[in-house]
Amino acid sequence: MALGVAVFVGQNPLISSNSMASILEKNFPNAAGSANSMVGSVRFGIGASVGSLVSFIADKFCCTDVISHGDLLRYCSGLLLLFNS
Repeated sequence: MALGVAVFVGQNPLISSNSMASILEKNFPNAAGSANSMVGSVRFGIGASVGSLVSFIADKFCCTDVISHGDLLRYCSGLLLLFNS
């Protein structure tokens, strides 16, 4: 099962980056590569920020064994909704 998940998840960067470049090529034909690299940088930055936030929340409020990943997901989703409204 782990091998199947690894194969499924491992192909995601290959598919998403190429599909993003194809979509951007229609809208920005002269700068599709630059726009795609910018999108990748933003994704990387958001991932780093969310990872740091989750680590901070888990260390600040309780030990990681007590809080579940679902609780962290709900908390981060609530923050997202709070800041987007």
